[in-house]
Amino acid sequence: ARSQRYVNWKAVLMTGDNEIVAFDNGREKLAQALQAHGIKPQNIRQLTMKKELQSDNVGQSSKKNLALALRNLKLKKGDGCFVHITSHGTPEGIVMRDQAPLSPFDLHRILRRHCKRLPTVVMAVGCYTGVFNSKTLKRSRRAIYTAARDDRTSFGCGVEDVYTYWDGCLLEELPKHKTWSRLYKGIDRCIANKEAKFQVDFRSYPQLGLGKKIRKLGVFNAKIGSGKKKKKRRPKKRAAAGST
Repeated sequence: ARSQRYVNWKAVLMTGDNEIVAFDNGREKLAQALQAHGIKPQNIRQLTMKKELQSDNVGQSSKKNLALALRNLKLKKGDGCFVHITSHGTPEGIVMRDQAPLSPFDLHRILRRHCKRLPTVVMAVGCYTGVFNSKTLKRSRRAIYTAARDDRTSFGCGVEDVYTYWDGCLLEELPKHKTWSRLYKGIDRCIANKEAKFQVDFRSYPQLGLGKKIRKLGVFNAKIGSGKKKKKRRPKKRAAAGST
């Protein structure tokens, strides 16, 4: 059997608004989780809207800086591209404080230039983020996770004690699953349970657009079985004593 392809994952994590501390809590905790999954610290770039959190290692959030962060990662053959953006959302895209929203086309243009045809995972967390699960962004090597359907506000971007509900579910489910599809199902189930607990009137329906070529890859190089069960060999019957 052919060995599973290894991908050198590189990531950019960005918040689009400074109004809720949960956005940055999720960004910081996710950076730690990615390192636990084998991504080197130097291969993770972080951007924030909170000026007091900006430093030499954490830049200011903007569309331009998202593109620069990806460019500076120097993505090449054998790499994978991971982008997580958490903020408020509108039907036009993700809210960027004091800037125009980040639209699906804006993001596609950035990914096309810097992630190119590499395996790419995008997580857009906010209301109406289902607009990113569209023909504009879908490609065979991309997985697009969104916290809500394109016509729904997102329960997932509501705030729990520390994180948004969706980011909390992501952090909870990430260590449990080996495939991108199962990770989505785990997050969706987690969100559905919380929506039921708080008696939410309308489900937010988190989405996943999963390209056929990326579904074969494990979550950050998790090993995936072939799915074929080995047949147990039956012991050979011995000839009865005295038989010819």
